[in-house]
Amino acid sequence: MSGLGPYYNFADEMKYPSELDIKRDGSVERGSAQIERNVAGIQYYVDSMAYGHPTKSVPGYGKVNYIDQQPMGLRYFFNTGQQCSNGADMYQYMTTITQGMPMGMGKGLEKMLGNKLQGLAPGVLQDSFDAMNPMPIFTAAMGTGYPKCKLMEAPVGDANGALKSRFDKPVFNQNPTGADDPPIMIPNVWVDPAADKVYYKNGKPVLKRWVFDKWITQDEFHWTQSQLKKMGRLYRPGDVPDKNTRPDPPIPPQPSANQRKAAVQDKATEGFSSNLDSSQIGAGVLFAALFVGLVAFTSLRK
Repeated sequence: MSGLGPYYNFADEMKYPSELDIKRDGSVERGSAQIERNVAGIQYYVDSMAYGHPTKSVPGYGKVNYIDQQPMGLRYFFNTGQQCSNGADMYQYMTTITQGMPMGMGKGLEKMLGNKLQGLAPGVLQDSFDAMNPMPIFTAAMGTGYPKCKLMEAPVGDANGALKSRFDKPVFNQNPTGADDPPIMIPNVWVDPAADKVYYKNGKPVLKRWVFDKWITQDEFHWTQSQLKKMGRLYRPGDVPDKNTRPDPPIPPQPSANQRKAAVQDKATEGFSSNLDSSQIGAGVLFAALFVGLVAFTSLRK
């Protein structure tokens, strides 16, 4: 998985047979411990494909045997490239961790099996159901392009709370001649604790990000920005929320056309009266008197 998020290789993150202590030296004559270990290793791969959690059908399997198995996948926030009405970057929360079979079928299987189907195989079916859902595309097509966002807090990393892979990731040097062999290997960090401002709740890493709430009009978008700027709460692109970031304050309602017209008229009247002091008024009166006198003098001469 890459391109639209961190690089996550399901094959790398699955435990290897050697890590499960699977060996060839088990036999009935020499004892059953290694045979049980080998069977437990096979069960690990079955559970990875089907359940995501240990079914514990083999003695010694699970946390007791140091295999802390969790559903595979990653949770992270993806920068959409759009700007919220509060000036911040808009993110989308993503997860590749299988949530279980959808709808009634998933509930029925969970009740019958006593375990959610959060393995890799159900994940393929979940992706198929998600791909057939037209609502995300419909919502994007019907949008105004001016999003209002809300502050979201959510866990990140894998299901165990890891923020980086145990393996490096390949980075091709993009040589114009195509000489990308071998690629450069660098640490595969899914979430940067410092740059992304990670904090912990109940021992698990979490982040806050601004995510889509609803579409608003262009006028509402600019009105919101103007009001937040007055409050000192307007963000800049690239600003990253931290654990102390609060939701946006309430925005005063936008004045109607009649209210704006009345405000302009009031401002014009107030501006006229407030900008003239006593000396200016006196000079005006004197000028008017001189003008009247000049007109009267000219009329008498005729």
